Amino acid sequence: MREAAREAGTILFLTGDVVRDLTSGQTVRSLEVSVHGNALKLKKTIEKLGGKVWGEDEESRSLYLCFPGTVRVDVISTHSIEYPKPGKRVVHPGSIHDDLRRRDFTVNAMAISLNEGSFGLLMDPLNGAADIETRTLRLVSNYGFLEEPALLIRATRYLALLGWEMDHKTLARYENAKGEGVIEYLSTQARKQELEQIGHEEDGLKVLRALEAEGWMKVLYPAWIEAKADEEKLTALHTLAAELLAEGVRADISAAQMHLLTAKLTSKEVAALKKLMLRPGFVEEWSSLDALAAKFAKVLLSKENATPSAAYKLFYELRSRSGTLAWLYQQGRGGQGAVQSVSEGLARGSPAHSARPDAGDAHYARAACVPGDG
Repeated sequence: MREAAREAGTILFLTGDVVRDLTSGQTVRSLEVSVHGNALKLKKTIEKLGGKVWGEDEESRSLYLCFPGTVRVDVISTHSIEYPKPGKRVVHPGSIHDDLRRRDFTVNAMAISLNEGSFGLLMDPLNGAADIETRTLRLVSNYGFLEEPALLIRATRYLALLGWEMDHKTLARYENAKGEGVIEYLSTQARKQELEQIGHEEDGLKVLRALEAEGWMKVLYPAWIEAKADEEKLTALHTLAAELLAEGVRADISAAQMHLLTAKLTSKEVAALKKLMLRPGFVEEWSSLDALAAKFAKVLLSKENATPSAAYKLFYELRSRSGTLAWLYQQGRGGQGAVQSVSEGLARGSPAHSARPDAGDAHYARAACVPGDG
């Protein structure tokens, strides 16, 4: 991204959830980069550098990208926002300072410079670091919930995942906005963003449960409730992801998780939900899980990969997003045979570890991983 920015003659900053998570020690699951100028003009350069465009938004001049290893990156044009009506935003080009002051909560209103001469400099105009220290969610604008109803959903999601609390003024404004029914002004774009984000979270079921309890799923997608998820297989998927993490592989299970979160919806309901996702590229990956799993299982079940150590070695040698993703999905939905071989290799450790590439290898570090928290 820095190379693309240099070529375009612009400056860029790390912003959003990633700065909060780095500051608080949480796991980083995706990246957001804000650039001065029009981020859409970076599209061709980014594609040449290996990035795949999963989607874009003309209004905010944003690109939704996926880099090798399923590293998700949102590239945002710095801007300010005004709301003439609830949920009706008007976007204006702005500086990084304008951009931070239009954010939702103070803990998300920080930036880290990625530019020569100031690389690594933390910008924190609203003292978000102090709120991270006290694990507090505080609105940037007193009118935040009224102007942008999506913040009601976002607050619920953050509280469920982080275990933090709203400060008393933010809580009072949350309750008032909820009572006044401002959620009915939720925009189509915000709905898409919040629906897809459920699948990207570390524990999507916990988020789904919290949103349902607050009544927000009735607005987002009424058919999608906790009872429509396959909790048993989600547990298996997360257990496997934890085993991979212990081996140094941080796998992005978003697509597999989304499949299991919607396992008991009808095919018609799933098809309709996919049309409401923010990133077409993510829907494509979600929809291709069966094919990826079948392809990977076929390779693993071949005679030359019959032993646990051979299967484990193959897993690392593939060094590809699709291989790991397919295995995760196969295991998460109760697959047997192929994934059992790799699981045995993980469990036994010794025979497989001799074939494992060095954890510092650049290719290994990228294989089916999202950025770590260090």
